[in-house]
Amino acid sequence: MPRVSSNVLATDRELRAATPQAGFARTDYRIKGAPGLQLRVSARGTKTWTFVYKSPATGKWAKVALGHFSSVELAEAKGRALDVAAEVRKGRDPIHDKAQEFLLETFASLAKRYMREHEKRNARGGRTAASTREAQRQLDQDILPTLGRMRVDAITKQHVMHVVEAISDRGSYVAADRALGLVRAIYNWACGTGRTERNPTISLKKRNAGRTRSRVLSTDEIRAFWIAVESIGSITPPLRDALRIQLLTAARISEVLEAPLDELNLAEGIWTIGALRTKSEREHTIPLSPMAVAIFEKAIERGREEERRRASRAGREPQIVRWVFPSFETSRPITGRAATRSCVRNRAKFQRAGLKASFNTHDLRRTAATQLGEMHVPAEVIERILNHAPRTVADKHYNRARYLPAMRQALSEWAGRLHFIVATEGEK
Repeated sequence: MPRVSSNVLATDRELRAATPQAGFARTDYRIKGAPGLQLRVSARGTKTWTFVYKSPATGKWAKVALGHFSSVELAEAKGRALDVAAEVRKGRDPIHDKAQEFLLETFASLAKRYMREHEKRNARGGRTAASTREAQRQLDQDILPTLGRMRVDAITKQHVMHVVEAISDRGSYVAADRALGLVRAIYNWACGTGRTERNPTISLKKRNAGRTRSRVLSTDEIRAFWIAVESIGSITPPLRDALRIQLLTAARISEVLEAPLDELNLAEGIWTIGALRTKSEREHTIPLSPMAVAIFEKAIERGREEERRRASRAGREPQIVRWVFPSFETSRPITGRAATRSCVRNRAKFQRAGLKASFNTHDLRRTAATQLGEMHVPAEVIERILNHAPRTVADKHYNRARYLPAMRQALSEWAGRLHFIVATEGEK
């Protein structure tokens, strides 16, 4: 019989407060009233439910993972432990059976299981996280067409690299790295849940590792970009306005395109992005320049007018438009991915318009930050505008309100400078 942990936990409060013992790579805690159920806490603080049992197949003691503490509550963990115990009493070994199931399982079905847990673990406020949507998109577009029908035990390093190199060949090195990382995450999850002991991605290196993107548009390119988004027919007015708002505010493109109307107070020139929509998971307030307010007002009126036209054609009453940039086909906002795809599809047209190299939406955010720096805006103000995570204890508790006047002045001056950059000779 394995050595029994002397650490016992009973309540949710005790579970949340559980920490690893100093000097140990991991610490196991037994759960009172649930024989065999344990909470494993790693040295980094990661908590995982496990169940210890004697294998009917081998006669040896074994341990099976039951899920992450962040996504499986105590009551559910106890229920899963009872289910495993019942299977063991019937003479079934969950690890052995999973391994046998894995031998016949396709990569597509394994990925589906992984994505269900990924969605549950990363959901915010009942909404599917952007990271989950992006992972599913890459699976569908780049990975499953090649690996989906293959048995997971038959996939080799060469198969994985065939997927990665196909993405690299089209010049998408970052996407290639992400595809490798996603396949690796799926296999790591399969190993961690006892489905396999083999991961074909081990020792495979990312091609773009350590490469930091530094693309910043020059003033001539800023002018060319501003004019091009107006003249390129395949860039819709909503995407044009969203890209311009991003350049004016240095916000992330998903934050711009997926903004609900109730985040905006245009009368006071304030945009408050909810914590569930920011990468840092902190509410972010952006003071809006008159130039940005005008673009937002036009976008909102355009959306409402489009809804009135659609309602008239359908013979119904117009519905309330909830989004600044609504997608009437999906009843949701336009996604940030749409803007990224538009920049990629129109790469040649942008270059003919005067941009010296390709760019993506994040480069517009970086360009705005660079321009603010050239205008001698203090670094801490730029960090607040970008909503970067605080780096010190003092920063974590700063008074956000006291930075708003400095942020407003900086963004208003940047809007004035941008207007001067894009103006024609006759308007200067």
